[in-house]
Amino acid sequence: MTLPTYQIVHDGTAIRCLICGRISYNKIDIRERFCGNCHQFHDQLGFERPSEREERISKAGKEK
Repeated sequence: MTLPTYQIVHDGTAIRCLICGRISYNKIDIRERFCGNCHQFHDQLGFERPSEREERISKAGKEK
């Protein structure tokens, strides 16, 4: 089970890093899932985006 490291907040206009708590309203940070405070892309931390997880689970269900 993977744990989320970010949360999209304020109706999609911001991203909150769940590691350091920083909120960014930068559109590029939101798109790239990046935390400027931690200097990390959330995807590189080894965690999945929620949409990627849903897609993987959906594909696994279809293969059965």
